Amino acid sequence: MGRDYMAGLKELIMTLYDCPPYMDSNTNNKGLVVIRDAALSILGAATPAELSTALSSSDWFNGNLARFGLLTPEPDYKERTAPKDSQTPTDLATRLRRLHERLPEPPLPDALGEKKTSEAWSLSADIWIACHAYEQALRAMTAPSSSLDDRLRAVYGRLHVQAIKVATLLAAMDWADEDGGLPHPKVTGAHWYRAQQIVEDWRASAHRLLADLGENEEGRLENRVLSLLKACGGSATVRDLYRTLRAPRKTVLESLKALEDDGRVIRVQNAYSGRGRPPEKYELIDADSVTAAP
Repeated sequence: MGRDYMAGLKELIMTLYDCPPYMDSNTNNKGLVVIRDAALSILGAATPAELSTALSSSDWFNGNLARFGLLTPEPDYKERTAPKDSQTPTDLATRLRRLHERLPEPPLPDALGEKKTSEAWSLSADIWIACHAYEQALRAMTAPSSSLDDRLRAVYGRLHVQAIKVATLLAAMDWADEDGGLPHPKVTGAHWYRAQQIVEDWRASAHRLLADLGENEEGRLENRVLSLLKACGGSATVRDLYRTLRAPRKTVLESLKALEDDGRVIRVQNAYSGRGRPPEKYELIDADSVTAAP
């Protein structure tokens, strides 16, 4: 998105997100392009390093990222045994096909580009009290006096909308599973509460993504130093640290000085009976609070 030839893509995505009934574009290469009843879906993957170069701070504030579900790996990583065989999720595919068959067919345009009248549905939903309560709770978290990172305020402001979308999808799936049930999907309280649980996971995930994007080289080295100190029993010499980390001695000393200023480590007197200056040694102040870096 940061390329010059992709100029205007972010604005287009934000416009399509609102599912406008009509859009047109006229360019020299493509001529007149008309989009009716837009419904955009995007599934993408990237590493934090790639995102940090492609995104700017304005993407957090202008609502671009707030329109995505920002999914990051789970924090409690555990080794998983490799499956001996793989199975196709036929049950899910069957449910999706059943939903596709129950939904009315979209109208096709005629030769002149005009479309037939589409069928409009009004969903029945018993969730507005719970939705409003969730919206107010999020609003309180984004108050000017709160400690929330400003880059997450737009994400918080749209989470209740994301929950409505998820609840609608869950209701549509259940509606497709019913034989001879309601003519249209109905969003119940059960759908809403499950949807709220899902977007709450997205909220935590957005915090993890922001932390991953904001971590710089200095911060990563400091975490590696802390992890190595813990692995060494809580203390190690500077020489042992920079040799094990394979980092320049000056850089490791700068990280230790920063950690000392933050109250994470302390410089101690090293017992030394040999000739010359005793090697510098540092100890963790609170070894139990340090988690090993991946």
